[in-house]
Amino acid sequence: MKEDILRAIGFRPKEAKILEYLYKNKDRTVTMRELELRLPVRQPEVSTAIKRFRERDWVKVGVAGKEDRKKGRPYFLVKFNYRKVKKDILADLDEEIKRLKQLRDEMKKF
Repeated sequence: MKEDILRAIGFRPKEAKILEYLYKNKDRTVTMRELELRLPVRQPEVSTAIKRFRERDWVKVGVAGKEDRKKGRPYFLVKFNYRKVKKDILADLDEEIKRLKQLRDEMKKF
């Protein structure tokens, strides 16, 4: 997944960066902290994007590290569901193409 393509189809710039990073690391689980450090994205933006992705079942989020440490925040682990993302994006694009064809047909009648 390329960031520029994701942006062209309507994703917010930070979400596109995060999706591209998750795609490049789809074979492993990444932490939310890793997303903050590896990308020029702040913690609130990562949390907002991950929340939106969770709502669409594009990622699974788990917690790790709380048992090992008595202090500090736990690590939030993010697992990317590439097949679901691809399927949903293609379905959304198909809907948009259908909508645009209907508009074109209406315009021809005008």
